[in-house]
Amino acid sequence: MLPALLGAFFLTVGLLVQLWATPHLKRTPLDIDSTTLLAGSAKLFDGASVKTFPVKATSITKTDADRSTDDVVVFHDGFCLVKNVGTIGQCVSAKDPQGRLVSAGQSIYAADRVSAKGVNDPAFVRNGLTARTGLLNKWPFDAKKKAYPVWDDQLGTTTPAKYTGTEDVRGLKTYRYTLSVKDVKSEVLEKTPGLYSTQKTYWVDPVSGSIVKVDQSETRTTLDGQLLADIKIQQTPDSVATAVGDAKADKRNLTMLRFLPVIAYIGAGAMAVMALGLWLRRRTPADPGAHVATSTESVDPTLVALDRSGHPV
Repeated sequence: MLPALLGAFFLTVGLLVQLWATPHLKRTPLDIDSTTLLAGSAKLFDGASVKTFPVKATSITKTDADRSTDDVVVFHDGFCLVKNVGTIGQCVSAKDPQGRLVSAGQSIYAADRVSAKGVNDPAFVRNGLTARTGLLNKWPFDAKKKAYPVWDDQLGTTTPAKYTGTEDVRGLKTYRYTLSVKDVKSEVLEKTPGLYSTQKTYWVDPVSGSIVKVDQSETRTTLDGQLLADIKIQQTPDSVATAVGDAKADKRNLTMLRFLPVIAYIGAGAMAVMALGLWLRRRTPADPGAHVATSTESVDPTLVALDRSGHPV
């Protein structure tokens, strides 16, 4: 009885993990609060000449659990790029006396918790939410070696990020994706048309879809070729280390869930075999007429013959 109960238990656990737990855990969580730090340099036109400055950027991403659902997650994003001059925090006011603010902005948007693509459902694209398509801030779970459409705020559309190889980042196997935009006409400054170019490289944990490292460059010029901005930034080593640590933890949890149903099914099978063996033993009747002689007993051959044939030999 006990093996049968244990078998049923293992089978139930396996089914629950495979059919309910795994699909529910392979969703963007609703408690994200992450900060990504980048640093690099920028050539900036100040109206008279182009000057070069060290710069740093801060990107903050938080989920809004109250506005999210089982299928859709709502994000609040904030981004700030500043000249890394003097004592300075993550961002400064537009009225900073040293003019160190390069750009800043914030947005609210919704994404599918499984595919990681933007959601344009009217229920979410309202009250300040921005309509977006393509991938927004992560790749889907179990990312593939193929191109994915990635949203570009500047262009208001997606650009394909192509798979360009597999690379180890601090002991984590990642897929590398690169996107490129060259001299696309856009509003490069407020009410100023010009040409926009960018190249971004993402290193992605294929299991969780988390981006663990980013390098990006961006160039803006006027239509007649005057350079306005040439910015090159990459994620800082400490920020990469934090992202890799988080991705490794997510990967361990997801990998465990993949193997747990297999272990449960093996346990259920073992219990089933044990239960079947016990059942067969109980079904085998004892022969009430059987008598095994001991070494001290004499056996009459005639009786043995009668017992086996039913009539005298």
